[in-house]
Amino acid sequence: MNTSAAPTTAKPKIRLSEMARRNVPMRATYDAAQTNDDNMRHWSAADDMSANAAHNPEIRRILRRRARYEVSNNCIAKGIVATKADYVVGTGPTLQVLTKDEDYNQAIETKFNQWAIAVRAFSKLWQMAFAEIQDGEAFGLLVNNPKIRDVVKLDLRLVEADQVSSPFSALNQKTDGIIFDDFGNPAGYTVLKEHPGELFNTLGLSSDYDTFRADHVLHLFKSERPGQTRGVPHITPALPLFALLRRFTLAVVSAAETAANLAGILKSTAPAGDPEEVEALETIEIIRNMLLTVPQGWDMSQFKAEQPQTTYEMFKRALISEAARCIGQPYGIAAADSSTYNYSSGKLDHLPWFKTLAIDWDRLEDTCVDRLFDAWHAEAVLIPGHLPPSPTAGEGVPAHTWFWDGQELMDPREAGAKETALGCGIDSYPRIFARRGLDWKTEMHAQAEALGMTFTQYQAALRTKLFSPTSDQQATTTSTSTDEETGEEQDGVSVTPQRAKTKASTGSPSVASQELAEFVENYAKSVRSGLITPNIEDEIAFRKRLGLPPVSEAVRQAWEQNDGARQPVTLKSPKAANEGAADPKPTAKETTK
Repeated sequence: MNTSAAPTTAKPKIRLSEMARRNVPMRATYDAAQTNDDNMRHWSAADDMSANAAHNPEIRRILRRRARYEVSNNCIAKGIVATKADYVVGTGPTLQVLTKDEDYNQAIETKFNQWAIAVRAFSKLWQMAFAEIQDGEAFGLLVNNPKIRDVVKLDLRLVEADQVSSPFSALNQKTDGIIFDDFGNPAGYTVLKEHPGELFNTLGLSSDYDTFRADHVLHLFKSERPGQTRGVPHITPALPLFALLRRFTLAVVSAAETAANLAGILKSTAPAGDPEEVEALETIEIIRNMLLTVPQGWDMSQFKAEQPQTTYEMFKRALISEAARCIGQPYGIAAADSSTYNYSSGKLDHLPWFKTLAIDWDRLEDTCVDRLFDAWHAEAVLIPGHLPPSPTAGEGVPAHTWFWDGQELMDPREAGAKETALGCGIDSYPRIFARRGLDWKTEMHAQAEALGMTFTQYQAALRTKLFSPTSDQQATTTSTSTDEETGEEQDGVSVTPQRAKTKASTGSPSVASQELAEFVENYAKSVRSGLITPNIEDEIAFRKRLGLPPVSEAVRQAWEQNDGARQPVTLKSPKAANEGAADPKPTAKETTK
């Protein structure tokens, strides 16, 4: 008997992609990892390409072309991109030098601002921000320009992303216009002398180029993947939505035009074969305010217009919101329509938008603005007498910061909240002015000059306003003070004529700030609604906080007389208050008798 095992044949290995094609379900723990008939076509374009392979020159060229087309032909797309650039750059950043020498700081800020105006630096910065959103990236070349109307001849020349490319004679798909060193740092950029889209450059190919050092090139793009070296349009996910928005709008308009052009139709009302014969699809001109006869057996009815649909506005709003979401822009700004907002929803909608702007400002400073200032300073210090001696000699570029255009207050009540925050020490003038894109020293010096005050006097006035005398200093009497003539008290507070005079002249020792006023108001609301039951401890705390004299014995007894419910304390003598009996003040007639 042959006991040898039968030869086994190894099962052929099956690739995962082959399993997907055969619809073999994978044993995956995530629904998104399953491949079936429903999602196979949807995920068919998913790939494992690297960042640079996915953003290869041809893909970026197609995306740039389509993004430019939509921005040029779609009002919503153009508004979204331009508005984002307006918010990010605005009128341009303001330089503030932070050395201890105020004269030196002012001189550097003035010289840099003069040069920036001469080369239109901030206008070009806006173009770079616009190009980054539309094209995915922008390039600025630091070059010498003898025609600049400034002592410093440094200029910023912008080129489109199409021009920064490896020449056709030495095409390199991996770097595509960027030369890297052994550590992965950009060492240089190859810039074509002619734009590939020039009219006379029919093939779009060029072999004539210049090589710029990396420190002479500003490359603005948003890297979203590790190893990514070139950018794609920020509005890439919205491009199909922009096309759909225009198509839907045209469809609605076309349907409405069709309904408007057909005034009515003729329908037969007679049995088959009975109505008079009429020419098919023949048109009849209708005259205004005239009666119309139709052939026997026929009836005329008006064509019903089905467009525009009531869902058009809703659909358009949803598309605009989705399209603007890819750049963090709220609907109210993208559509220039805030009719559906109230104050609270509008403010909440803008909070993430302002956070997006802060991130963009930080990226712009690192990528462009700081490098532009460094390059200008390096050129300016070489010109004898152009800059004053630096108080930090040998330290290079002075310490500095940038202020971007801020946002105006949308609610006047925010001003009161900021005053309270200043008085409590949780906010400061430099931070408040910075949020509005202003230099606090410059603004305060200007305000002091406008008021005819020195800067020191202005600071003293602000200190007095923020930190007024405390209520304890204002209270000049105690609970044991009695009326000089009658020896009477009211809730432990002396009501002598002298005391009344003090109240009229200095104001009652009550709420010292808006914060305290809100606290008192909220406490009163809680008491009225039954959420809080007042007690003597509350009165003791309130008297201390408001600067009133402490609780007297009469007041304590008023709390105890009705199981902790405060009884009113009228104008009584101490003896009458202790006895709980009324002891009214004698009238003038009784005193005479």
